Amino acid sequence: MLVVEEPKESQFLEALLKKLKFDIEVVKISFTEKYLSFRPDVIFATAKGKKISGIEIAKKINSKGEGPKIFLVVSPLSKIKPQDLMNVNVAGYVETPINPNKVIE
Repeated sequence: MLVVEEPKESQFLEALLKKLKFDIEVVKISFTEKYLSFRPDVIFATAKGKKISGIEIAKKINSKGEGPKIFLVVSPLSKIKPQDLMNVNVAGYVETPINPNKVIE
């Protein structure tokens, strides 16, 4: 599942993950509704955007690490502080601009 605010980053990740044979659902509206119907194994989400907060998504649905693997898409402009990530259970981070090799790892 992609919950990425920046359209170019979202399109790039979608194309890359499809090449890797992932079944992709792109969320442009209600995350909760899509999440409940799709039940993804992996979520890529904007860490801290104007409309999307992957940090909050991770806190809500993956507080104990029993939910899907969540990867935060981090922009250098987001100015995320270490305290923003306290008690956030995520599988990893992908910095923008996205490096395909980092996603594959």
